[in-house]
Amino acid sequence: MKPNRDLLVSITKGSDTKEEYSAYQIEKQKGNDDLKIDLTSTIMDKENIHAARNVKENISTHIVKSEVIKNIGEQDILITQVPNLNEAGFFAGMANLISYIRENEKDIKIKGFDPCTDYFFSNDIDLKSNFFADFNTYAKQGTVDLSKYEELNEIIKIFEKYIKSIEPKFIGFGLIDGNIDASLFFAEHLKSIFPNIKIILGGCGVGLLGRNEDNLNLSVASNQCYDIKKYWFIDYIINGDGEKTLIELFYSNFKNLEKIKGLIWKKNNLWQINEKRDFTNLNDAPSPDYSDFFENPYYKKFYDIAIPLTFSRGCNFRCTFCSVPTFVPIYRHRPIEKCLDEIGHWIDLHKEKFEEIEWYRVGMLAHDSILNGNPKWLEELCHGIIKRGYGDKITWGGNLRLMKPMADIDTLRLYSRAGIEYMVTGMESASESVLKHMKKNKNMKIVRKIFENIRQINKEAGDKENDKIRIQLQLIIGYLNESEEDFQMTLDFIEEFHDVIYEILTCSVFSIWYPLKAQWESEGEYLKYYSSVVWDTKYCTTVQRMERIDRIEKLFDKLGLEYNTYHRGLMLEEYENYRSTLEDKD
Repeated sequence: MKPNRDLLVSITKGSDTKEEYSAYQIEKQKGNDDLKIDLTSTIMDKENIHAARNVKENISTHIVKSEVIKNIGEQDILITQVPNLNEAGFFAGMANLISYIRENEKDIKIKGFDPCTDYFFSNDIDLKSNFFADFNTYAKQGTVDLSKYEELNEIIKIFEKYIKSIEPKFIGFGLIDGNIDASLFFAEHLKSIFPNIKIILGGCGVGLLGRNEDNLNLSVASNQCYDIKKYWFIDYIINGDGEKTLIELFYSNFKNLEKIKGLIWKKNNLWQINEKRDFTNLNDAPSPDYSDFFENPYYKKFYDIAIPLTFSRGCNFRCTFCSVPTFVPIYRHRPIEKCLDEIGHWIDLHKEKFEEIEWYRVGMLAHDSILNGNPKWLEELCHGIIKRGYGDKITWGGNLRLMKPMADIDTLRLYSRAGIEYMVTGMESASESVLKHMKKNKNMKIVRKIFENIRQINKEAGDKENDKIRIQLQLIIGYLNESEEDFQMTLDFIEEFHDVIYEILTCSVFSIWYPLKAQWESEGEYLKYYSSVVWDTKYCTTVQRMERIDRIEKLFDKLGLEYNTYHRGLMLEEYENYRSTLEDKD
């Protein structure tokens, strides 16, 4: 099976532009300052059709009707996650939480719902609008004013219909990077309308809340933009894995809250931060339950094509620019037999397709932060897939770090025989000095050998497209210590191995996040800082990064590589703001 491609603007309606859309073209046209690429787009086959239009044409308009909502029945807990308009993985966390509670606590009625997608599939959203840019924001977190958008008031009306019909005891919002501002907006308005319902925040995004001066930081990842003392409308925050904490909170009758690990709550209007809870043992965790979203139009279009898999949580590496190790510091993976059973479950659901279409394969995507965090575990999983006869029934992929085991061509052949076709990999740079500071694999001899191995495997596959390994490369341009010589190494590597690269999934102008800024300054390095994308070091300046992103895009065009770039618009805008401040001083 060859899945669809390009989820970049998948739950909104596209504008009348060329069908051969690239994220770079979108960014240039609408000046998006927060473009973020969804890795799910990489396993979508190149249909040469704009994804947003494809969604709208292939799924009938999804109108929210009261009789549909009533079918949900009474629920104790409603959970939702405001979607990132540019990402597809926003169901995964809810599906894991729902399955755990349904498996272990039969008396608790929990339901996942998605009023935002209800609205987006019922209405046309202008991709060039300020609303589209502000609904999910990364670099402007904590500063956007969403109250001016009538679209959000319409979404609140959909929330109201659900809540009035269901009358839940709790409403939980899952926070992720990019959806915090919209989540807080909805939470505040719903609390005003339904004061007796308890509002809970959870998810990795809570690690961005709090400020140093408040002594209420929930994580060292805080960007200092969110003052949780102002959130009168939030009753509870769950810090860390939420399954057991939510269950204990539900049964507590709001008493002895100080005993619930992982809970953040208010006493006399002052936030109390309880002892952290141990991470959930994935040996005991059931497979994610997506059943609440089967009729969701976004799920029907994309998850039926790229079935979501979750084999692990966290990452055991500590790349300096990545928030995952901070938010989820312990890497854990599920038992292999449970993973194989989950794959088998989805294959069984598609049995009719195998009978109808001889070449059919079930498309899957691992939403894990890293698939080969434990290379031996991944090899055992692949052997299990092959032993069960699944290897020729699935095509799948996910995030794979460039590591020494893949320098052995037989390891990559094993991956291919197990159906791994799409390899999302953050090489980031071809400079060993840059990679060293990033805490990436700095041995470029190993990296080169991996690419040479994939070249050989693809050559041997010939016309058998499903036997090839497709690299979706991720690059960072203008890292803190990237010199001109370092950048040239990346250009040279791309040119040498362009025949192996399926596409440049992300090529980002480097944006500093708060913990890395503190680290760089603690190392005694020079940093002239204006904003996360406008800064100078002795190695590179903002102007040089602008020039480098232009140069590498010209190389991509020359080589015929499809590519996505982001943070360009933000950098240009912020640089103009920076120059204006200098002129004002003069």
